[in-house]
Amino acid sequence: MAKKTNKTAEDIVVEPLESESIPANDDEIVVSAYREETVDADETYAIFQQGDGMLAWSIQNLRSEDGKLRSKRDLKNDPPILRIEASEGQSVDFILTKEFTKTLNESLGDVRQAFYGIEKKRKPLVSFKDAVVASIYDKPLAFLLVAGLGVLSLLFLVFG
Repeated sequence: MAKKTNKTAEDIVVEPLESESIPANDDEIVVSAYREETVDADETYAIFQQGDGMLAWSIQNLRSEDGKLRSKRDLKNDPPILRIEASEGQSVDFILTKEFTKTLNESLGDVRQAFYGIEKKRKPLVSFKDAVVASIYDKPLAFLLVAGLGVLSLLFLVFG
């Protein structure tokens, strides 16, 4: 678990390492993850030792100066920035809009599950009937419970 610190995203400095073991060009960040260790982390940043290099991410412009989350309106007008930076001095910034954040979060959730060997089932549903049939197969006990309560309710209304 990441330890809590009083650092902000602006306090993060990734010192370049003098290693030449990870080849990189100016257009891409190359990450070697054969050895990984969290160096420092908070809710708005994390720094990792990966192989012979360092990698950091930080989220800027998410909280106000008093440490509270900014309002939805403020975030929409001036969205947070996700910065990913490598020890070779390369960095990339992403504007965290509502839709971008939603899709990135879903995809990163899938990646996290994959690391634990959990495969997410994604079945496109064509109709309401397909959704009902899928729910019967996915959760048969819950379906039987709801169906039983429905039958009891109907009997109570008819013979009531």
